[in-house]
Amino acid sequence: MNELGKGFTLMSVSPVVWENRRRHTKQGNSQNPASKGLSLQGSLQVALSHVRLDVGGIPEEACLPETPAVVPERASPASQATSASPYADLWQGVQQLLSESLSPPSFQTWIRPLSLDEVDLNTNGSASVRILATSDFTRGYVKNHYNVMMQKAFQALLGVKEVAITWELADLPAEAFPTPHIQERANQIADCVLEQDAKLKQAEASQPWTPRTLASGLQPRYTFEQFVVGPFNHFAHAAALAIAEQPGIAYNPFFIHGSVGLGKTHLIQAIGHYALRHHPNLTVRYVTTETFTNDLIQSIATKKMNEFRDKYRKIDILIVDDIQFLEGKEKTQEEIFHTFNALHGLSKQVILSSDRPPKALARLEERLVSRFEWGLIVDIQLPDLEARKAILRKKAEREGMTLRFHLDDEVMTYLAEQSPHNIRELEGHFNKLAAVCMLEDKPFSMTTVEALFGKPQNSKRLDEHVILELVHQITGITAKELKGTHRAKDVAHARHLAIYACRELLDLSFPKIGKIFSRQHSTILYSYEKLKEQIKQNSLLKKEVDNLLQKCQNQCY
Repeated sequence: MNELGKGFTLMSVSPVVWENRRRHTKQGNSQNPASKGLSLQGSLQVALSHVRLDVGGIPEEACLPETPAVVPERASPASQATSASPYADLWQGVQQLLSESLSPPSFQTWIRPLSLDEVDLNTNGSASVRILATSDFTRGYVKNHYNVMMQKAFQALLGVKEVAITWELADLPAEAFPTPHIQERANQIADCVLEQDAKLKQAEASQPWTPRTLASGLQPRYTFEQFVVGPFNHFAHAAALAIAEQPGIAYNPFFIHGSVGLGKTHLIQAIGHYALRHHPNLTVRYVTTETFTNDLIQSIATKKMNEFRDKYRKIDILIVDDIQFLEGKEKTQEEIFHTFNALHGLSKQVILSSDRPPKALARLEERLVSRFEWGLIVDIQLPDLEARKAILRKKAEREGMTLRFHLDDEVMTYLAEQSPHNIRELEGHFNKLAAVCMLEDKPFSMTTVEALFGKPQNSKRLDEHVILELVHQITGITAKELKGTHRAKDVAHARHLAIYACRELLDLSFPKIGKIFSRQHSTILYSYEKLKEQIKQNSLLKKEVDNLLQKCQNQCY
């Protein structure tokens, strides 16, 4: 007998007793034509008749029935919902065991809605069990979190060595689930999931990976493992990994720039995490420019400049994010200058990020700009559609969303098309959709997406005609002029914009773009590369190009 606690004892069936009962039932079935061919199932019913939650033990031999029971024909799913299951006693015992190990909210949310559909006992001391769940979400969650616990419960009750559980969806009519029940289940699931997520976030916030991680200022989720690599950031990722492996030796300083929300912060913090794990003796400090400035002001006010300098100079890797906010802050620029010199002179690694390249930081001291250009400067480009979808799937996998939903590719494509230029915005749309699906128990489908964000606009497909029209709207230069031989400055500039957009958005080869503009592919290549270099140096031009690309995307999506 297995003790359940609090006055309950569970009658389990040992393999030896189970075999005796099976033989007894087989003999009874051979005398009963109606039960012929049901010896195994009849034996199951004998076993089930001994699975009871009783006060005090009952000898197993005393429970042996005089005649074997016959398994009734399986009822339809609808009738099972309203009639007593032939496995009710067994399922009650399993639930009792699980309730002893789970909290009441977890038991009510995940275990109570399940139903036992079928049990098959084998002569080799194993059993097969089929359990029905009311939703795909519940099935996936219970299978991944409680499968082992449930196997042990069935083993104890049936007295077998192995139990294989098959999880399926209950095929019940719509009327079996009234609206109040759906709302109640949605609320229960939402509360449970939110509670679990809150605990995980609290654990991450209060107990980061190591004390060194906590002191460094790094966020646990920004690692190389969680960074999605694509053509738009492949070079930046490779350079960052090389620096993480040999800090202070390869590419010092390391300056990374790109538009907002493209993963600069993630990449520079990944360097810090990698260095902490693979170089135990190194000290890493991540700081934003704003935090650095506030620390400086506080140190001046409290006359603790020596402590401030020790904090930022007696380290091995300094990571400063959003360096563009140094513009116009003369005292902070001076302190950064001396800190940079102190670290670089000792071969300590300096890592900087900005939304613009150094030369485009107009109000930054020339001596700082020149030092930022000593090492390696890389930029992160806009991610393409497939890269944005990969980012969404990585996020879903990291946050356990793949266990809760079937991630429809059409939905992922729609979300990726909504945010072509900002990964933070992309993830924000995904978070909004996931929250609605969980809290309101809605499917992760285009129906939910259209209700939340509106239907996709399919009126136009992006091609060279759309790009030329938008360039005309922005610059006033017509498509005919863009394709013509005019070389006026304003016409040439507009033509360069159109060529750049065709290359970036349509992914056309240079010969194909040359046919559009009636020019040699070498001329197209020169125009594209020239504008690409100018963008890196001219922030106003970069904004103009980004505006054109955004309009092209919005026109079609």
